[in-house]
Amino acid sequence: MGVHEDTLQGLQDMLDYVKGDTSKCRSRVQEINITPLREYSKEEIKRLRVDNNYTQSVFALLLGVSPKAVEAWESGRNKPSGSTIRILQIIEQDPHALEEYKIIS
Repeated sequence: MGVHEDTLQGLQDMLDYVKGDTSKCRSRVQEINITPLREYSKEEIKRLRVDNNYTQSVFALLLGVSPKAVEAWESGRNKPSGSTIRILQIIEQDPHALEEYKIIS
């Protein structure tokens, strides 16, 4: 099959998928569920940090943000977003995850 035929087949697979008919699709279809990002209160952020014995400076290094950002979250002036929330979720679910992935030793 040439490039044009592959492209047309891919488009057809996409149309079949959107219509809910995956039986004809040659493309591999994988469904994943992603936990939504959630908001953390200033108290929750501080609790995560303190429970894990991190200073604001160390917590900032782990999250890849400035110490001023952590200070602002804990005072309620700002809120973390995006990938920082994901890391907070990971720390909350498994406090040892950062050690397992050799982020800290």
